[in-house]
Amino acid sequence: MCHTAITREDELTERIFQGTIHTLELYSIYLGKELGLYDALHAEPRQNAEQLSARACIDERYAREWLEQQSVAGLIVVDDPGRPASERRYTLPEDHVGVLVEEEHATHVAPFAQMLVGIAGALPEVARAYRSGAGVPYERYGADFRKGQGGINRPAFSADLTNSWLLAIPDLQQRLQSGAVRIADVGCGEGWATIGLARAYPHAEVVGYDLDRESIDSARRNAAEAGVEVRFVHGDAVDFAEDGFDLVLMLETLHDLTQPTAALRALRGALAQDGRADRGRESCRSLCRSRR
Repeated sequence: MCHTAITREDELTERIFQGTIHTLELYSIYLGKELGLYDALHAEPRQNAEQLSARACIDERYAREWLEQQSVAGLIVVDDPGRPASERRYTLPEDHVGVLVEEEHATHVAPFAQMLVGIAGALPEVARAYRSGAGVPYERYGADFRKGQGGINRPAFSADLTNSWLLAIPDLQQRLQSGAVRIADVGCGEGWATIGLARAYPHAEVVGYDLDRESIDSARRNAAEAGVEVRFVHGDAVDFAEDGFDLVLMLETLHDLTQPTAALRALRGALAQDGRADRGRESCRSLCRSRR
């Protein structure tokens, strides 16, 4: 039997081919999140295309196409693939619910799909920036990237931040639980850390700051839906004007700043004399590790 040696060229070709498949799967996950298809399947197992179409308010042909692709990819299961297409019933497996549906579950990574779509939309402008040497403002990445970034951080910011990270800072917990304290969440994005802090320390004044206007608007809506009392401010960390904070947090933010030293200097001045500053975890990878 003749065996053909696999070359480095073959390996790279296969790597790019598989990367394309995985990227397209993420796009299909984006559709499932954006259209509420995973939520619909979770709410009612064993649906056919007609039922999903009605529940999610989408076209039946597209419902069938999406269900078939998702089952082939192993993201959902089909009862009997040998039955006619209109009769096949599909279910979201219980052990996929945290990953794809439950937004504060430790394994919820579906928002990576939204991030990818946002990045793809901004790539032409990034290419122009490569030629000109200019930057690409955060807002140009759009709502998909904003929601994806907020969503991928939400599980850790809603739980690990107050249940683990802040507990590791000596003497801080006693102070935060003692009564009227002030906490600043700088670079708050969609507000999930700010909301988590307000839930954990209901007697504290918690303020979220962000330079992106759309993020602040989303954070206010999220806080209202969560029923917590927080304040959000649109502004630049370099021009931080408030002071007297017991704790200042920068989570998933410092590495994105154009003037990090100036921002840190301004935030240091915002602390009370015996206040604390924490830069937080600086990468999605460390956030994902902290969930396991």
